[in-house]
Amino acid sequence: MVAEKKHDDDLLPQFIALWSTAALSIIRSVKRSWLVLLVCIGLGLQAVVVRACFLRIIPVLQHHLEIVTVIVDTLTTIFVTMENAMILIIDVVKDVIRLFVHNRKKPSFHFHAYNLLSTAEVANGLTNLAVTCPKFNTMPKIMSFVTKQTFNKYTCPIIRAMQPTVLHKVIKSALGWTSYPSDMYQSSSCSEPPETEEMWICSGIGIGYILLEVALPLLLVPLLLPALAKAAFKTTAIIYKVAQSSLNDVGLAYHAAVRLCSTLFEKADDFVMDP
Repeated sequence: MVAEKKHDDDLLPQFIALWSTAALSIIRSVKRSWLVLLVCIGLGLQAVVVRACFLRIIPVLQHHLEIVTVIVDTLTTIFVTMENAMILIIDVVKDVIRLFVHNRKKPSFHFHAYNLLSTAEVANGLTNLAVTCPKFNTMPKIMSFVTKQTFNKYTCPIIRAMQPTVLHKVIKSALGWTSYPSDMYQSSSCSEPPETEEMWICSGIGIGYILLEVALPLLLVPLLLPALAKAAFKTTAIIYKVAQSSLNDVGLAYHAAVRLCSTLFEKADDFVMDP
């Protein structure tokens, strides 16, 4: 009993030592991977700040449409020119290959054309971005849009076809996050809402939320989970031993109380029978 009491008195220091060891293990793990975590956090915060700055300067850009149009056209022309140069190089390489491989059909060759934008098109695009992008301000909203737009045409018909069956709830729970609402009585219920280029652009510039809310936790899990799981397991074992010891004490007390009551009843019977 004295040993058990001493063990109970040492319970708090055991917990402190156990979780201190877990904390030190986590610190060492994070220290080994600090560069990767720092890059992820830095890129995520940078992307979020760039997104916020871009949304803030849209009104300014709308007042200088001519300059913005020239800049966009210049950058796009440079990109298209580089793309066409790559197409030309690839075509030359294919022609060289045809010299050694006969009976190969000559590949089609075409440059990508680009039509310059007008200030009205730029103004319309900036207005749409200013209206659309604030809706894509969290990771769940961005992921919901991307997954549903990507997989809805595959998963929605399955969910709709399973509505009359007992498996509908199971299928909907498993695939519902990739599908828009469906109704088996409406053939057009799986049709996707109209999407615009602005929606995809807004999803793309919201990548900072993906890095901070998805990539960063995924990087932290293998660093935190082993130490936390080990500490939790040992804590559970200590609590189990303490509970078992307490139950033993309760059992001993119960048996002692039973013996005491039995003795009292015997004494009472003796007193009644032989006053």
